[in-house]
Amino acid sequence: MDISVIDATKVNTETGLHIGERNAPVKMIEFINVRCPYCRKWFEESEELLAQSVKSGKVERIIKLFDKEKESLQRGNVMHHYIDYSAPEQALSALHKMFAT
Repeated sequence: MDISVIDATKVNTETGLHIGERNAPVKMIEFINVRCPYCRKWFEESEELLAQSVKSGKVERIIKLFDKEKESLQRGNVMHHYIDYSAPEQALSALHKMFAT
């Protein structure tokens, strides 16, 4: 995914979907679009390792849903609006389902 349009000075650990302990020593920020094949590959291949790291309290995942203008990713932009940030575990489950479709 081309992240050249992301202004790094505006990236923070406050906004996004928080998975894990907020006081974890490592904060991992993930920019994903649920229709991006590269994001799907990352999400699926890193899930087991990240789940273990989150469970152990070493890592907090901060998932930022990234809307893109590319036509093939626009359905993902719509799907992003259905993620409930107030229920992180349910939101993570919803992301799994979205990537599976």
